[in-house]
Amino acid sequence: MVCGVGREPAQWVKAPAPAQGKIGHMKGAVGQFWLPEILGSSPRLEQDNENARALHSAMRACFPHDVEICTGRSQPHCVHHSFVLQQDSSHTLYGIALRVWSRADEKRAETIRDLRKRTESDFDVSADGTYWIPYCLSFLSRYPLHDLLGDLLPGMWIHWNKATNLFHAEEVSRILSFPRPRASTTSSAST
Repeated sequence: MVCGVGREPAQWVKAPAPAQGKIGHMKGAVGQFWLPEILGSSPRLEQDNENARALHSAMRACFPHDVEICTGRSQPHCVHHSFVLQQDSSHTLYGIALRVWSRADEKRAETIRDLRKRTESDFDVSADGTYWIPYCLSFLSRYPLHDLLGDLLPGMWIHWNKATNLFHAEEVSRILSFPRPRASTTSSAST
């Protein structure tokens, strides 16, 4: 699954204020949070309601404090974290999320600048830098493979981030075709 904000800034939805007080922004962040959306998944989001519920829960685990856009000269660090989704007593999903950062194109950067001019009284256009938009790549599994997925996902991103169309098409379908792991056996994901 890939989640974040969509390509068109007009479709971005501002996140409501948190119910339990104020959440602090990370250093260099724009003073606004946006709601994430699922940008792509396998299986597809529309396939069935159970998958849709699991994918939406995973999206919230990927962005627990919503989407936060940052400014800076250099790209923020990519980080990954694991999570567990307990749907009922017999259905548990294990996930890993890798947060990656993409430079905002000029259209999105202009939208962010306009928003900052309207909402931040101390906004200085001359000090404005590059805008970085986060996206999360995530795998869900019925098996607790956090270590394997935690190594595999960043490795895949390093290898395929210059050709993301190939990352999605070739690599993900290759991983999904691996036989499922069995208890008490070792497996390797060789290239």
